[in-house]
Amino acid sequence: MKNIFLFAVGGLLAVLPARGQQDSPPMRLGINFPFRGHEKAPLATYLNLLHQSGAPAMRYLLFADVYWKSVEPGNDAWNFTYPDSSIRNPYGILSIPMLYANFGVIDTVGFQVPWRACSGSGCGWQTARDSGDAKDYVQTVVARYKDVVKYWELGNEITMKRPKGLPASELTAFMHMNHRWLREADSSAHLLYPALPGTYGLPLANPRNQLRQFLSAGGAGAFDILSYHDYNAWWTLPAHYDSLKALLAAFNLDTIPIWCTESSISSDPTTPITPAYSSIDEQAADVWRRPAVLFAKGVQVYFWHSMWSSGGNNNWREFGILSATGKKKKSFYAFKLLVEKLEHFSTATALSFGNVTDDNTQGGNGVWVVQFDWPDGTRRWVAWSPDNQSFTLTNLNAPHVKTTAVVPVSISADGETAAFDVQNLTVTNGTLPLPLSNTPILIEEDFATGVADQQEPPSFELAQNHPNPFHGRTTICFSLPQAVHVTLTVLDAAGREMTRPVDQVLSPGTHTVELSAERWPDGIYFYQMVAGPFMQIRKAVVSSTASGPNNR
Repeated sequence: MKNIFLFAVGGLLAVLPARGQQDSPPMRLGINFPFRGHEKAPLATYLNLLHQSGAPAMRYLLFADVYWKSVEPGNDAWNFTYPDSSIRNPYGILSIPMLYANFGVIDTVGFQVPWRACSGSGCGWQTARDSGDAKDYVQTVVARYKDVVKYWELGNEITMKRPKGLPASELTAFMHMNHRWLREADSSAHLLYPALPGTYGLPLANPRNQLRQFLSAGGAGAFDILSYHDYNAWWTLPAHYDSLKALLAAFNLDTIPIWCTESSISSDPTTPITPAYSSIDEQAADVWRRPAVLFAKGVQVYFWHSMWSSGGNNNWREFGILSATGKKKKSFYAFKLLVEKLEHFSTATALSFGNVTDDNTQGGNGVWVVQFDWPDGTRRWVAWSPDNQSFTLTNLNAPHVKTTAVVPVSISADGETAAFDVQNLTVTNGTLPLPLSNTPILIEEDFATGVADQQEPPSFELAQNHPNPFHGRTTICFSLPQAVHVTLTVLDAAGREMTRPVDQVLSPGTHTVELSAERWPDGIYFYQMVAGPFMQIRKAVVSSTASGPNNR
């Protein structure tokens, strides 16, 4: 049985539970560069789009971050207007702010005291002169947001282009000071190593050697999480992770968590940064391939770069899940599905890895399968094979599985809806052979048998409308296991909203909605229900020739 599943924009961001371990963050996934600048859109528009993507966390906040020169441009002259709006956003999206500087290109303010940079005794960090002001700044900011922020960075890729006037030998001392100030202001806060630079245009040895020099100079203990970036082909990522893990082990830092805080490709294959295989569909596929292989290796948190794309001839053009004009791309819906299906997993295991190389131009053939497990026993798999090999899943417990090709098969002209290819397959004796392709598929066990299990708690359910097809009126029923805010939206075939008969908090139980479509043209329509973590959409047909008890 094969069908097309329509995935429409909408939904509520669930509260993300902590995983119960001291060093485990409350998110697995996030988005970099969620904003551009004031010339593109208001901050509220960016935040709403970020919320629609489902992103649990954001990093690299640009104009809405807490950079020293913007929030304290004069001594004790504080301005938190934009950071307050982004960090305390109404959707509960977590932030990882950068305290000192942006981009890794440290300007004349950078790490210096903003209101006296390049004056008096000269540019650059001077410990005796600047540490008192810096401590006051760091602790004021951390104390202000300690209730909503637990992860901080000093800047982006600062080891690639060190702060002006700060010799490499002093970088470790600078990091240690800031780590101490941070913990004094919030004992539960964590400091990320300021992001090993991405492998774009650089041999992998360059950022790795920088980390070795930092640790050799006494850097251990100056950070809590190793953060790094990687923009090479997806099949090279496991080798890069292994090299960083081995370097940490050489300094007895095996237990330091590793985050990949930037990794992606562009949908435009002509930019010199992105691998040659890039395209619109490959970008959406990489939204899944990259975190899948890195989670299987041991990466704790993964951030895609970015949300809103750069445009023009910028080398970073079209790396976002939104185009440069803010239109949703296939990768937007792939990311939304990724968060919905994998955000809360507990462990990830590689069942099969294909050809891992450090060659950015070729590799990856073979079978790639990663299993994700949840504490309640739920299992899901992500699988693909660039050379179209097959893989057999074994020890399945359910009678059926559902597979979803994670790259949308189509997207509406306005970018507001996308369709995924979904198949329902039967399991035989606990095994299921799967023909694979370059497009990753999500595999989910389906325990529905058509017989009610009295031991199972009630669940969310959206029933097929009746009658269908219909003319005039039809009835829609749905069930809720708990009190929750529900939106029921009806869309036409082009994804335009026709009506929203429900948009409120409802009690547990079965609810009935009578839908009136007397003046609607004949055709196919879709009705979508979003209730907390649940989202489902069904097809309804309006036909002037239909008849039935509700058609009057």
